[in-house]
Amino acid sequence: MSRMRAIPKMVFGAVVILAASRAGAIENDSYSAQRAADMKDAADGTVGLCTLSGKVVNFGTGEPVPYFHLLYMEKGGGLIEHLETDGEGNFHTTAPEGSERYFKFGRSRRGTYIIDWHPQIAFVPFRGIVRDDMTDLVFRVRLWPVRVLTGKVLGRSGQAVNNASVYIHCDVPAVKTDSAGIFKVAVAPTDRDFDLFAISEDMNHAGLVHLKAGTTAATIHLEPTASYKGRVIDTAGRAVGPFKLLLGLRPSGSGSDCLQQQIHADIDGTFTIDDLCPKADYVAWWFPDEQINHTIGEHGKKLIALTEHKSEELIQIVVEQYLNSLSGRVTNAKGESIVGAKIMVLTTHRIQASYRQNRAVFTAENGEFSLPNLADGEVLFNVYAKGYKSRKVWAPTDASELQIILKPPSETSVYEVLVADDENRPIPNAPVNLRFSVLEAGQEVITSYTAMTNAAGRAEFSVKPFGDNVQPHGVLSCDMDGCDLAYNSVWHQEDSQVKLVLHEPGEHWSGKIVNSQQSPVSGAKLYMTSMSQRTRTSQRTAVQWLNQSHFSAESELGLLAETNAKGQFVLNRFNKKDFVRVVVKAPGYKRREIDFSPERDPGTIFQLSAGVAVVKGLLIGESTPKPMPWASIQLRAYNLPARDIVTDESGSFIIEDLEPGEYVPVFQSLKGDSDGNYVCVPESFVAEAGATAEVALKVQRGIPVQGRLIESKTQRRPTARRIYLAARVKSGQTVAVDDVEPDASWQLLLPAGQFEIYCSILMDRSLRFINSKKPVLFTAERGKIYEGLVLEITEQGHLLMPPSSLMGNHLPELKDLNIEISSADAGGRRMLICFFDMNQRPSRNCLRQLSTMAQEFKGKGVIAVAVQASRVGEAALNEWVKTNNIPLSVGRIQSDEEKTRFKWGVRSLPWLILTDKDHVVVAEGIALSELDLEIKDK
Repeated sequence: MSRMRAIPKMVFGAVVILAASRAGAIENDSYSAQRAADMKDAADGTVGLCTLSGKVVNFGTGEPVPYFHLLYMEKGGGLIEHLETDGEGNFHTTAPEGSERYFKFGRSRRGTYIIDWHPQIAFVPFRGIVRDDMTDLVFRVRLWPVRVLTGKVLGRSGQAVNNASVYIHCDVPAVKTDSAGIFKVAVAPTDRDFDLFAISEDMNHAGLVHLKAGTTAATIHLEPTASYKGRVIDTAGRAVGPFKLLLGLRPSGSGSDCLQQQIHADIDGTFTIDDLCPKADYVAWWFPDEQINHTIGEHGKKLIALTEHKSEELIQIVVEQYLNSLSGRVTNAKGESIVGAKIMVLTTHRIQASYRQNRAVFTAENGEFSLPNLADGEVLFNVYAKGYKSRKVWAPTDASELQIILKPPSETSVYEVLVADDENRPIPNAPVNLRFSVLEAGQEVITSYTAMTNAAGRAEFSVKPFGDNVQPHGVLSCDMDGCDLAYNSVWHQEDSQVKLVLHEPGEHWSGKIVNSQQSPVSGAKLYMTSMSQRTRTSQRTAVQWLNQSHFSAESELGLLAETNAKGQFVLNRFNKKDFVRVVVKAPGYKRREIDFSPERDPGTIFQLSAGVAVVKGLLIGESTPKPMPWASIQLRAYNLPARDIVTDESGSFIIEDLEPGEYVPVFQSLKGDSDGNYVCVPESFVAEAGATAEVALKVQRGIPVQGRLIESKTQRRPTARRIYLAARVKSGQTVAVDDVEPDASWQLLLPAGQFEIYCSILMDRSLRFINSKKPVLFTAERGKIYEGLVLEITEQGHLLMPPSSLMGNHLPELKDLNIEISSADAGGRRMLICFFDMNQRPSRNCLRQLSTMAQEFKGKGVIAVAVQASRVGEAALNEWVKTNNIPLSVGRIQSDEEKTRFKWGVRSLPWLILTDKDHVVVAEGIALSELDLEIKDK
């Protein structure tokens, strides 16, 4: 039986403040790598550094927050450094020009504040692409209103306890008592009740008191701590061991642990926990890993209320193991194997956690497949193969020899529906409705089907195809007296098995909509955009998630509720057991999305923000200003929700509640357009709060850009679950996206203009964003053909576009290089061009060696010239040439160095190009040691 003594754990470790010009930075291991790379790039002149500075203030009082902890992050979620404001609430840091950065709030390292996390758990005070200095940032943070509390810790006999640790919340470090048992807490809340927990230095005595809001004095009496025994079992009652779990104290509603300790269960699942306070509640929690907890698949936790626990009883921890495997074969109607069909599990909680990021498998040569590491129960998976309808199937996780038959898209789609209760028992005679909505001439056209379930609780619908250019949205629902509502969405090009769960009437989601002054907002409408039902089964330690459904927020059919004069609403017949996502819309207010989730309390008061813009628009063709009716476009603003709109019969549209921001239009679809190659001209417009903007958006035929994406090292497509490319305009909006295929190919449909190309790679276990510090710049020009472009990813995760080879082609025009050489001199003679950088040692050495060969080149009829390929002043270049006695004609790139180097195929510096007498390139990228041989051979 394993025993582990608790080790006192401060929530944060020691803090070292740097006395540096960059005020407020905290030294940390996570600081070094990214920050060092940024500083190196700045020192090398690769990128410029921009200043980010400002102040953190209390949201409620407006006063500066001194010594506030900020987390400074890069786009992919990596921590760059910890920052701490100074005594006046000021902070200061830097960012490379063009980088994407954001900040998050951090817990107090000095015990001077507690963040009110509930209204701002996912709040990001700043996120953006940094292009210039930003020195007036103001971050407003909601904090608990607090005051100082002074207290005393006493032993059982009333004696003072020295050096005891006192905890109030996980977000602040513990404080210590002095020799008189006195302690002082700086963050005792005045607006809520709270706890104080004290434990002696030897961990043998502990005490807990519950205090009222505003309390300023307290005494904590310590009593002996105790040991408790426990056992870990799975849902079938089998012992689980060895097993690792964590246990901690969470006073005052803490979100994470104080006094955390690690518990190890033996092979028979038994464990012992020492040093627990019998008056306290603890939280035990666990998570899957690849070592000890490798058979479980989900995070879990259990509240251990010791005040209600009998000392002789075992603390029982129930976990779920993932030991099952499902297998089968995919064929067509003729029984022929379908090779390479993609099998994707949709009920992800049924898969062991380490496999969830890569939950797709593919059928083998004989059409067979296997899904390992599944939990007991049933799993929903999707089967897809090119040229066939996809199919969704429910099956037991221990099923074998499943036969999955796929049909061609031209055949009728079949939807099999099972209606069941919370215990998965079928419900007969339940009315089921299947509804498809199609947008025609700006109007929503509904096609509806109804059926009743049979004795087995099943109903079936057969639906003919709607056509290639139609994308109907399908919704299944069951509205039965005496039960709450159930919904699920379906796709028109699939055969699908669907479950609808009818809950008995219970608690329904409800709340109140208010404005920033906390006044009620009446007449606000709540539209359902997503729903995921929950059901409990005997095999599950928690509720089961069914497949998540998605709905159109614009449809009146999705209207769930409207607030009354007091701003109140109730989502009638939407059970609190289910997840529901709604969009709230009210005139004059920004839209707000709310998630009602049984896993996380959403609260009951929801605030809308005023200040919306009105946009009246017209969509026209660029070449011929002809209106484009019934076109679907999306307005995108950096760091704001995208907005979908559809033009009317005159090509017009009106949006009355657009969030203020800079928007770029992105084309989606056009009724009757079979080619699908339209794009919007990426001209941005600014929507200002309280103003009406009238805009004319233009559409043009897109420019196809095709190529391959490979790793620099292997020259093959990276091995990853998914890779996609995104093209952005300078203001940050994405205008085109495409997945990289297994053969490494990709295609972007772009408007004319310059774009920044980014790449994102979804690895097996984590999403890793690969972004150049200076993204790949690409200019799409009308009339040009872009095929065979190559993008490379370096080992450092940078995206590059190597220039195309000039081999066999005539030299580009020399005018961009500012070389003093006449056409008469160059005519009929070979040329040797050296691109170099006078600030790099290899380039300087190369040019000096070429200088010693100048007469030799002249004798062989070769004109040798040199081109400074990075930005330097003309005077500085001339001085260097004179000082080093360079006899060659030396020019320099006049305008865009990067664009010119790309045009000339320069991959590195120095770079040598040799031509024949007709100025056709016969060698490039050659070494100096090879130059003599190349000149002789050519």
